[in-house]
Amino acid sequence: MINLGDDDDPNDVEAMLKYFYHGSYTTPLITSPGQDNLGKHLAMYLLADMYDAPTLRKEATTLLIACLKVLIDGEGRPGKTIDYSAISSIKQILGPGAGDFADKTLQEEVFQLVIANINRMYKNQLFRQLLSSGKMFDEDFGMKFACRTGEMLGRFYDSIPDHR
Repeated sequence: MINLGDDDDPNDVEAMLKYFYHGSYTTPLITSPGQDNLGKHLAMYLLADMYDAPTLRKEATTLLIACLKVLIDGEGRPGKTIDYSAISSIKQILGPGAGDFADKTLQEEVFQLVIANINRMYKNQLFRQLLSSGKMFDEDFGMKFACRTGEMLGRFYDSIPDHR
C-alpha cells in the first residue's frame, strides 16, 4: 500500500488514478445545482496541478468551466440568478485563499468568464458582498478586475453622445 498523505481525499485520488487508466474520472456535467460537480472538478484540477498531470488538468478545467457556465447562465432561464455555488467556486479559484497554482490556465479562464458575465455577476448579492469586503479576488485578480471594469466603464461613458 502506498501512503499519499492525509491532504487528499481518497475518493479524489481514486478518481485521478481512474483517469490515468481509463481517460475519464466520470463525473457528469451538472444536471441540478445541488450536485457537487464543481467541487469534484476543482479537486481534480488541484490534484492534476499538484502532480503535474496536464491532460487531467485540461479535462478538469473544461468540465469545471462548463459547470460554471451553466450556473452563471441560470440554466438559460431569464430572471434566474447565478447559483451561489458558482460564486463560491470562483472565490476558491480567484480569491485570497486560492493558493499558488502551478498552471494559471484555470484561473485565467474563470476570470474571463467573470468579465464576460459581469452584468449578471453584479446582480448577485453574494458576489457584491465578497467584492466589497475584498474577499472575492486575491490582490492580483482584484487589480485586474478593477482595470477591466474601469475600461468597460470608460467605453460606456465615451459612448454617451454628450460626454465626449
